Amino acid sequence: TPTRGGTGFYFGKVQGRPAIMTNQHVLPDFATISKSTADFGYDRPGNEIRIKFLPEEFLFKDEGLDFAVVAVDAESLKEMLDFPLTPAHSDPKEHDPVVIMGHPGERPLEMSFRKITQRGDAPFFEFAYNADTEAGSSGSPVFDESWKVVLLHHAGSQDGNFGISMAQIMKKVDAFVWHHAGEQVYYVGKNHSFDSGDKLEYNTRGVVVGPC
Repeated sequence: TPTRGGTGFYFGKVQGRPAIMTNQHVLPDFATISKSTADFGYDRPGNEIRIKFLPEEFLFKDEGLDFAVVAVDAESLKEMLDFPLTPAHSDPKEHDPVVIMGHPGERPLEMSFRKITQRGDAPFFEFAYNADTEAGSSGSPVFDESWKVVLLHHAGSQDGNFGISMAQIMKKVDAFVWHHAGEQVYYVGKNHSFDSGDKLEYNTRGVVVGPC
């Protein structure tokens, strides 16, 4: 961003648009997102692919759970988009091993291995772990032993490091996507009435299969 660095990861397609997930405090508002870029494949200097965010196409963020999902211009990523990370739908337990992958200090990709030290409770579902992080780690995925994303790292202090339950985040994302699934359908056919074969567009494209 114009003022700070952070970590994010390819979340998959949301309503047909490739999207990145990170912390809401990394991408706090539309103006900041519009001025920011994301570097993919940054495992060593000079290897990254820089892309733009497209918040006008899809943006969903939640301050309480500190996450943001934003569409990106992924035209240059090609086969990298075949492998979105898999979110976990259950929370880790205390003493479970975890792995954080991110860009502390805005450096190339690094990994840190440790364990869950405290479970998170409502309303923020903030779990504690003793893995090493630095500024720039915000938005890093926290994996379990099966390489599912169990937490979204969002804070660190002398008391430990903290991440938000991915299971709870996914509940919010799924609810938002389904709640808005019937809104903003754009007619792009040639006639003023819908006929079989005409196209409809709501982020992803569809075709009218009969008269409406």
